[in-house]
Amino acid sequence: MDAALICRQYTDHEILSVTAFGGGHINDTFLAVTDGGRYVLQRLQPRMYVDALVYGYRLWSKVFCENGWLCPIWLTDKDGGYIYTDPDGDRWRMYPFIDGDILSSPLTRDELYACGQGIARIHMMLGSLDERPQAVYPRLHDLGWYYDRYQQILCSGRICEENRDRDIEGYIRSCIHRHLAYVPSSVAVVHGDMKLANMLFRDGRMVGSLDHDTVMPGSRAEDVADCIRSCCISDGMPDLPSAKALLKGYTDTASHDAADEVMREISAAFGKICFELALRYYTDAISQEGHFKESYPGCRLERARALITVCDHIKRGSV
Repeated sequence: MDAALICRQYTDHEILSVTAFGGGHINDTFLAVTDGGRYVLQRLQPRMYVDALVYGYRLWSKVFCENGWLCPIWLTDKDGGYIYTDPDGDRWRMYPFIDGDILSSPLTRDELYACGQGIARIHMMLGSLDERPQAVYPRLHDLGWYYDRYQQILCSGRICEENRDRDIEGYIRSCIHRHLAYVPSSVAVVHGDMKLANMLFRDGRMVGSLDHDTVMPGSRAEDVADCIRSCCISDGMPDLPSAKALLKGYTDTASHDAADEVMREISAAFGKICFELALRYYTDAISQEGHFKESYPGCRLERARALITVCDHIKRGSV
């Protein structure tokens, strides 16, 4: 389907160009330039539970806007809905482009501190929602489910043998029970994908966030750990001083209970998040299911190996 035709479902402005945009691993994202401004157009991942997506959007967009937090504000299509389904069955959404800076690693200590402050603010705002959102991806961060799925694929006989790595499989077997043993002490509404690419900054402060499809009940420690994973890894090893700067920003800003919980659980949560993502990338590589987009041949397998390396440093006491 022509992306420009999709844009016309949301705006009457003249479409000047529509180009691929961003580096997301799930949705296909485009930047639409019109004579009335710039917009982000996204083709949604087919596995999304759309009713939960729209329900959650109404909750988080309200509280973010009330607090002056920048976030995507979805447009409605010509039929008055947020999600447009094209003749091919693909589902789309569109929102105005948000001006802001997205930082890239390595970050300064001040920038890391600002990341921690921003995550704490998000947690406090999501803690004030009128209702709890439903999970758009019900199994997200369910390590037991991902491991069962991995085992099913190994036993199915329908796998890509050239992508198999017996060292990775041995590591998974030796570590799975340790990571399954980690159970968060509480459940709160969290972002669910708190990586650097989803943070918006202005003048050194975090002022907004993107990609809220994963907002759901979950672990605050895992949310913080996921951000540490995205911006505090150097040469394949966890960068402890960077992680401490980010955590300082979080604990200085979050509620006392949230700060204490995150500091108690951050080591176990970080190990679990890295292991879980390695398992998901490896499962994707050997099954060729294509949940994660592959920007070049072997990308998913390479990501799995890199995350296993991080996990190994954690196991040996590097964090």
